Amino acid sequence: MHNIRSDFEENGFLVVPNLVDNLECSDIIKNAYEFHKNESCESYSPIMQPHRKSKNNIFFKTMKKKKILDIVKILIGGKVMGLQSQFFFMPSNTPGFQPHQDDYYVRSEDFNGFVSCWIALTNVNKENGCLKIWPSSHNKGIFKVKTIKTKSELNTDKNGSKISSVIPKELSITNDIEIKKGAGIFLHSRILHSSYRNSTDDFRYAILYTYIREKLKFTPGFNAKRIAIDL
Repeated sequence: MHNIRSDFEENGFLVVPNLVDNLECSDIIKNAYEFHKNESCESYSPIMQPHRKSKNNIFFKTMKKKKILDIVKILIGGKVMGLQSQFFFMPSNTPGFQPHQDDYYVRSEDFNGFVSCWIALTNVNKENGCLKIWPSSHNKGIFKVKTIKTKSELNTDKNGSKISSVIPKELSITNDIEIKKGAGIFLHSRILHSSYRNSTDDFRYAILYTYIREKLKFTPGFNAKRIAIDL
């Protein structure tokens, strides 16, 4: 654990196995389907802020899980606040996210004080939509963006499918992060990353949590409506 801060600062991301167990993965997925049913959703678009529904639900319990918070505290320094959650169903043939930096949207007062944790709730690989990361790109500032024309936004995050970072030519090295069920990827606020299309016949379940150091200013967002909360 003592080397994770230096590895994170160098690469801009950190992969940690077994953040949640199989039972927790199943419980998160089950509750996401219950939410989907109760809300009478027409598609399997990502669920925004499920941790806010109840302080007793599995989404909030996982957000404040000690194993996760202990790592986040090392990465950002200081007291950790919860900022956002998003559950991804990612059914078959769903496009992945365009290349982006989370801090393009959040604009945290200190870009080293904001981190995301993307947790795989099933085995994740290139075929079903793993993350693609440009290592050390977090040291290049916030990139310009362009709008992408898409045929369909069904089952996707609308910003994620339409807005793409303009990738500098010198960023030619990428890593495809294939991970096991229950593993998590901690992402620096400015690391450039995307995800692949789900080309399989199954769903690719994942959940994203974002955290910020206490008292830092940030942009709430028109759709996300981010609120920093005590954990």
